[in-house]
Amino acid sequence: MVFMAVPMLAPLLGQGIMLLFNWRAIFATMALLPAFVAAWVWFRLPETLNPEFRQPINLRTIAGNMRMSLTLREASGYVLAGAFVQATILGYINSSQQLIGEALGAGELFPTIFGVMAGGMALTNFVNSRIVERFGARRVSHSAMFLFILVGIAHAAVALSGRETLATFIPMMTVSMCMVSFMGGNFMSIAMQPFARIAGSAASAMAALRLVAGAAIGVLIGRAYDGTAVPLTLSMVLLGCGILLLILYSERGQLFRRRTLPNPRD
Repeated sequence: MVFMAVPMLAPLLGQGIMLLFNWRAIFATMALLPAFVAAWVWFRLPETLNPEFRQPINLRTIAGNMRMSLTLREASGYVLAGAFVQATILGYINSSQQLIGEALGAGELFPTIFGVMAGGMALTNFVNSRIVERFGARRVSHSAMFLFILVGIAHAAVALSGRETLATFIPMMTVSMCMVSFMGGNFMSIAMQPFARIAGSAASAMAALRLVAGAAIGVLIGRAYDGTAVPLTLSMVLLGCGILLLILYSERGQLFRRRTLPNPRD
């Protein structure tokens, strides 16, 4: 919930800091927050890896584990799909201020609108945590994937028609972002499923690839902004279709089914 909501809440936090202090305080905050996290990890976060799964800490072992986690078919499609999900979030963030605040005329209401949409994402993540154990990560995320594509197509049609307004943009984009919440965490959980013995290396490699690739695509989406919602909505349709193809690759063409995967170390 926190991971998905923070990028959406960041502009509201940043505006608040600048209103209370000045723009330099942004950098002081960026220094203090990781210091706080480092202290919290040191004092409050115990080692969670099962002792029998622990391995020597050396470059060859870590690199081999990372390579395995990114090349196993059952996981690699989900990792890349997660990168596309991240790209959707960052592409929206890169376009949102000029699109909502300026082109659609929200003005000073932009941070409030942005924050409300982030609240919707956090709520969706909470709902996901309550339903995923009952229905399974695949059923939840695959259903969200199809709804994301359908809403994206409808939204792109509105944007292409030239009739986009705040009244159409906010609800449709909120639904899309909520579907992103259903996909993001579940994709990562499914990708991690085969790697209990190398969880640390796998999580690090997957997160790095997801964030770097997602950021690169998100920058391209932001640079494509042309004063309308067309580039953003079309990119979301393309990303949604890419996600579908990647999931089909990892699942060997079978969606919505629970699967028990062997550990690649066994």
